[in-house]
Amino acid sequence: MRAAFLSRRAGTYLMRLLPMTVYGRIVPREVIGLCYHVVSDRRLPHVRHLYPYKSVEQFEADLLYLKRRFRVVSYPEIVEAGESGRGLGPGAVHLSFDDGYAECFSVVRPILLKHGVPCTFFVTTDALDNRWMIAFNRVSLCIETMAGLGTGELAAVLREVERDAGTPLPDASAFGAWIRSAIRAPDSGAEEVLDRVCARLGVDVAGFLHRERPYLTVEEVRQLASEGFTVGGHTRTHPRLGSTTGTQRIESEIVESCRVVAEITGAERVPFAFPYDAVGVDRGFLRDLLGRHPQIGRLFGTGAFRPDEDFMVNRMLVDSPPAVGRGRTNLPGLLSGAYLEEMMLLARGHRGAVEPAAAT
Repeated sequence: MRAAFLSRRAGTYLMRLLPMTVYGRIVPREVIGLCYHVVSDRRLPHVRHLYPYKSVEQFEADLLYLKRRFRVVSYPEIVEAGESGRGLGPGAVHLSFDDGYAECFSVVRPILLKHGVPCTFFVTTDALDNRWMIAFNRVSLCIETMAGLGTGELAAVLREVERDAGTPLPDASAFGAWIRSAIRAPDSGAEEVLDRVCARLGVDVAGFLHRERPYLTVEEVRQLASEGFTVGGHTRTHPRLGSTTGTQRIESEIVESCRVVAEITGAERVPFAFPYDAVGVDRGFLRDLLGRHPQIGRLFGTGAFRPDEDFMVNRMLVDSPPAVGRGRTNLPGLLSGAYLEEMMLLARGHRGAVEPAAAT
């Protein structure tokens, strides 16, 4: 048994050493989608407790690697290749950023322009101009505030939250794990609990929006579009649509966010990316939706290399910085790991459009 385990480990190690072109032949895909959320050298309290993110130097290392090894394509190139039937050819990669953080304009945009790299920015439209804060960012601010509490005060807060949550929350990390999971379901009641926690902790959401300006403005979105970048919808309020009750709300979140982006940018068709993932959203419903709303373009998920419908572009999450090497790229390891996971699933006979990871 140990020998079989060691043999599998050795096989996995050797497969990770395969050239990327070999992976691409074994698991051919129209385009490799890469999904980021934010790039910054700053400690961002509204993000840092959700996921790690890359520094400017690390992101630039990613771009240099992609320019050497792949062909970075724009969203219009993806559309044109699909409509013409010619395809994009091997080695096509598409970059995108979800949520619509201000750093997309102030940090990411100058680097992309410097390297001549196209990108799509998917924005949560109710947060534009810092009118409202996404629930996940409120979660991060609460965890940030909890970190500064004394033991007694933290215990008192957690006891109050436990009564609302109906589950034991012995420490701040347990609260973080619970609220991150619960907040994804729009009908869970977790957002109301989160608002009470913000009030109890004195988290001034409105003040943070006014002072820090964490999201893109309408004018910045307009400028991104004028400079050749694509801007897409990412819902109005960032719910996990696969956990949303009723197709009417799902349709409204998709259609309205794309409509707002179209009004800002003047685009005739606007792509859309699902918050978290597209698991649980009926593909037949989506195909019908696209037929009734031709102004909505391609849909983007977070299924890495999972096969899906022809209107869906799956992407892999690449926010995590390298474990070692401040100025190095970790994309080779992330890509080979995603390829390897898909190859193992294929070997076991799993071929469904199941997304393995969830973005925020």
